[in-house]
This record gives sequence, C-alpha cells and structure tokens, in this order.
Amino acid sequence: LQIKSIEISGAETLSSSAVEAMVQEQLAGSYAFVFPKRNIFLYPKKRITELLLSSKPVLATAEVHAVDFHTLGVVLVERHPRALWCQGSYCHFMDENGVLYADAPQFSAPIYTRYEGVLESIVLPQQFLTPTSFQALSALVDAIVRKVPEESLERVSVDSNNDVDMQFESGFVLKFALAEKEGDVYERFTLALGAEPFAAHELKDFLYLD
Repeated sequence: LQIKSIEISGAETLSSSAVEAMVQEQLAGSYAFVFPKRNIFLYPKKRITELLLSSKPVLATAEVHAVDFHTLGVVLVERHPRALWCQGSYCHFMDENGVLYADAPQFSAPIYTRYEGVLESIVLPQQFLTPTSFQALSALVDAIVRKVPEESLERVSVDSNNDVDMQFESGFVLKFALAEKEGDVYERFTLALGAEPFAAHELKDFLYLD
C-alpha cells in the first residue's frame, strides 16, 4: 500500500518534475516514527494541497487523489492572464476573477487592460475587488472600449470609495461608481455619444463624462 509513483497533470507553465519533487518531499518520513506518510491511506493530502496553492500562486486549484493503491494523482489548474494590476510601471498579471498571481513584464503595446486600485497587500496571490465585481467591471470596460474603437484605453482606476475612472490615451475620462449596474452605465454612455455636443465632436475634445 505504499505510493510508488506520482502522476502530474494540468501543468502548463509549471514544471511537472518540480511539482513532483514537492509532493515527494511531503511523503518522506512517518507519523510518530511509526506510520509511513507514503501509505496510500495515510498520505498528507491536505498538507500537499495547501503547500502547492500557497507556494505556486499561478495555481487556481490543485486536487490530490489516489489513482490506485500505489499511485498518487495531482491535477493542477493554472490561472491565465486576463488583465494587469499596476502601480506605476510595476504590474502583476490578474486572472478572470481579479486574482493577482505573478509579476508581469513591461509591454510595449497595450496587450492587457491595466487596472489600478487599493490592495491590502501585494503578497501573491491577492484578490483585487471581489470576483463578482471584477468580472462585471471588466465586462463593462470591454464593452465600452468596443463602442469607441477609435479611442485607446490607457488604464482603469478604482479608488478607495469604489469610484471608477476609465482613462483614455486622448485624455478623456469616463467616470462612474462601481456599485452602479453595468447595463445602466453602458446605456447612459451610448446615449451620451449620440447626443449634442458629443455627436459633433470626438471624445478627445472633452475632459470627462461623469
């Protein structure tokens, strides 16, 4: 009933061999010098899972299970970049739920939307807003950007009062409250674009729309 092999699946940016080495380390030794940790019924499942998630912020989930009496399976799900959280020129990748999980390089082109806002700390992984709030905000931001393809979005800032500024490279700023329904914000923005004086001018001719 001893674990003899470990099967790693789902590793993309992580090294499967490095993950296996971490698991093997947790299987070494015994409980109270009597019961081996490598026993398929006694292995430290919770400890292995917690260690993987805490030491590898890129992991969204890690599932450890017995494949058979001699094989341990580790199923990994890695996070994927959806946006950036930035402070000056220093940025982190964020996934679709607003979780900061890795340092991001400097990009010469706006590949990802840049967000700015208050965090309790920058120890990774770290949550920006709540998953629901971030998903709603990012969907609204994407919809607004598609509405004005001639404009380039520079950044999205969320202050301590949960007021949002969408800053465009032309200098125009769209302001709204995070608590507002995204459909209402989008509808009001669309109506404003078709009304005077916006219909006769470009957005860069205005400082902001609140």
